[in-house]
Amino acid sequence: MDDSSTEYDVEAHHERHAAAIDGWREDVRGCFVDSVALTTETGPHRVRVSVLG
Repeated sequence: MDDSSTEYDVEAHHERHAAAIDGWREDVRGCFVDSVALTTETGPHRVRVSVLG
């Protein structure tokens, strides 16, 4: 929300930020993978990915 006629409100800012983070957390869950292949000089090397938190 970018409205220069509205006074800044810390609580409203916090609520917008928290809502944005919640949305991001929901969206990112679908992007996790179990493993990836890393390119090395000797060829690809598959490693397991662990999600923290």
